[in-house]
Amino acid sequence: MKSRMLCMCTCLALAVSGLTAARAECPDFQTITQLRETCPDSWCETLHACGREIIIDLDVAVPEVERFPVMEADPVPLADGRSAEASVVIGDTEQWMNTGILRIDSPNRQIKNAAQKMHPAPAVLQGYNQYPILRQFGEFDPDTAYAFNNPTTVTDAQALLLRAWETLYPGEDIALLPHRLVAYQGEMKYDYRTDTYSGDPLPESEATLMVYFDQTVGGIPVICGAAESFTRYAGMNNREAYRYHGAIAITQGLKSIGLDEMYRSLQFHLLSPAALLAEDAPLCSFERVKETYLDLIRAGRLRKLTSLRLGYAVWLNETGSAFTLLPTWVAEGDLYPDAETPDASVQKQYDAVSSYWGPILVNAQTAELIDPYNAASSRSFDKPGLLLWEDI
Repeated sequence: MKSRMLCMCTCLALAVSGLTAARAECPDFQTITQLRETCPDSWCETLHACGREIIIDLDVAVPEVERFPVMEADPVPLADGRSAEASVVIGDTEQWMNTGILRIDSPNRQIKNAAQKMHPAPAVLQGYNQYPILRQFGEFDPDTAYAFNNPTTVTDAQALLLRAWETLYPGEDIALLPHRLVAYQGEMKYDYRTDTYSGDPLPESEATLMVYFDQTVGGIPVICGAAESFTRYAGMNNREAYRYHGAIAITQGLKSIGLDEMYRSLQFHLLSPAALLAEDAPLCSFERVKETYLDLIRAGRLRKLTSLRLGYAVWLNETGSAFTLLPTWVAEGDLYPDAETPDASVQKQYDAVSSYWGPILVNAQTAELIDPYNAASSRSFDKPGLLLWEDI
C-alpha cells in the first residue's frame, strides 16, 4: 500500500505548465481554479414551487486545489496480510481488519466485560430514552462538545482517528474532513405514544457521540459513493454492496461500569489511488449545476437543501481497480419522486431527517443529474463518460 500511495501522490504533484489554448478557448468548461473564482460562496434564495415555499441558505464548498484529477482507486488493503476472520486483541485495544475496512475499539471487550462484572450497570429506567442532535456539513462548531456528559469534540474525534492510523501505518498520512455528527442527549423522560421528551437528562447519563469524516485525496473530498445515493432512494440491488467511504469516530463514557476512560470505536473505510486517468478534468460552470437543482425544485421534487459541495463520487468498476473517482457536485436534502408525494412528517422536538433525505449527485462536467431513483441493477457501474480537454 505504501509504495502505491506514495507513487500516486507523486503523480498528482506533477507540475502542469498553465492552460492550453484549447482550455482558454472553450467557454463551456472551466478549470477548478476558474470555477472557484466564479462560483459564489453561498446560495441564498427563496422559491415557490407547486404550492410550497423552498428556502435555500447554504454555503457552496469548492476544494482549494489547482487541478481536479480523475483516478481509479482500490480499498486500502489488509496490513501485512493479516486474516480478517476474527478480531485481534493488542494491549487494551481490539482490532478488526478487512480489505477497505479497519476498526479499532478501546478498551477491548475483555476489559469491559470484567468491569461490568465488578460494576453492573443499572437498568435504564422504564419510560426513559435518549434523542440525538444531528449536525450536517457546515452546521457544527469543531470545538463544541455536543453529546451529554461526553467531552469529545469534532476536533478531538479527528485527532483520535489520525493518531490511531499513524500508530498502525507510520508515514502513511491520510487527510480527513468532518462531514456530520450524531450526538445523544442523555436519558430523559419519554412518552412512546407521542414520541416526545420532557425534563432534564439523568445526571449520570453518558451519551454517545458519532462523528463522520470524508477522506480527502489530493485536497479533494471523497463525499460519497453513487451507490449511497441509489440505495437511499431506490433501495439496494444484488450487484452492489453498500459501502461507506471515509472514517467514523464513536465515543462514550464508561463511568457506569467503573472505568474513567472513554470508550472509543475508530473505523476506517479508506481508498488508495491506483491509476491516474486525467491530470486535470474540465468542469462546467456552477450556474449550470445550479440550474439542474433549480429544475428539481421547480418540478416540486427537491424541497430542502442542507449542503452543496464539489468533490469525488465513487463508482464501481467491473474489472481492474475497484472504483473510479469522478468530479461530482453533491447536495444533501429532501428529494421526492414527484410533486404529488406529500411532505414526509418529521419529528419537531428533536433532530431527524425525513425518509426522503439523502445525497443528490450532479455530474460536475455536464451538469446532468445522476438520477437517484435509478433502479437498474447496473446503475453503480454505469458511470458517466470522462471528458478530457483534448476532446472538447
